[in-house]
Amino acid sequence: MKTVLLGNSQVTINEFDTKSGTSWGHPNSQGGLGVGAVLYRQTPSFGTFPPLIESFSSAGGVPILFDTSGNRLPAPQVRTQPAITAPDGADTTFFGGSDPDATGFPNFFGTSAAAPHAAGVAALLKDLNPLVGPDDIYNVLKTSAIDMDDPATPTFDAGFDFGTGFGLIQADGALSQLPPLPVEVQPAASQVSCQGARCQLRVTCILPQGLPEQCRNQVSVFVRANTPRLKGDMARGPRRLKLAAGIANVPPSQTAAIRLKLTKQGRAVVRRNAGRKINGTLEIRNVAGTAISATRIRIKLR
Repeated sequence: MKTVLLGNSQVTINEFDTKSGTSWGHPNSQGGLGVGAVLYRQTPSFGTFPPLIESFSSAGGVPILFDTSGNRLPAPQVRTQPAITAPDGADTTFFGGSDPDATGFPNFFGTSAAAPHAAGVAALLKDLNPLVGPDDIYNVLKTSAIDMDDPATPTFDAGFDFGTGFGLIQADGALSQLPPLPVEVQPAASQVSCQGARCQLRVTCILPQGLPEQCRNQVSVFVRANTPRLKGDMARGPRRLKLAAGIANVPPSQTAAIRLKLTKQGRAVVRRNAGRKINGTLEIRNVAGTAISATRIRIKLR
């Protein structure tokens, strides 16, 4: 029998203090992400490494004995919860409370304060890659976390423990580990046409229909620096030059013509070689600027 005490009840446990887990309900649910609390001032950013778990943060390890229909399980389930920890004790402006850091703003404590911080990082991950699911987000939050120690055990617990999960989440680390978006746009034709100061290319946004985001990839066209050779003035230049570049702005599952602005060197190529067709490379980059696709393309210079 386990008794869970809520609120600020003043209770003294004189016997059977097993120091066992107390995480229950949603934080201990299968498929969920239980979040422990770490005071923001007891983190590496404020000189404490590894971070220290709040004394009131509920530990995991509570066995699940029955299924959702009330039938006893053949064997108890012990879930890896809490999964992570996040900061609490930050300032607020919208409700009262104590102000231990004397900033003039009340502070918000508890796992109820830590969970929104974790949710905010999850929202950043979802914004960077709208196609990732909960499991992807849970995984990068865990693998990028700072390992912490469970104070209820005698030695340091490397990796997961029931007091601190996989550790304190790191937004920058999680963002760097997130699987990249697939190629969002792809050419709808094998030719790009360049005239005057611009090139035109038809592309298709292959993101699933219904997403609020549009394909906004960076699209560039490159040609070999010596193709065509401009009266020898590029013989000692770079191996390739950027002919034109622009941003695709196409709704999901649609095809549209996008305009690419010619570079100064690109305008020279078009002006001096009007009427010719040359080979080039179409390069697509994600929102972070990383090249994710490069395909051969035919360029018509008018």
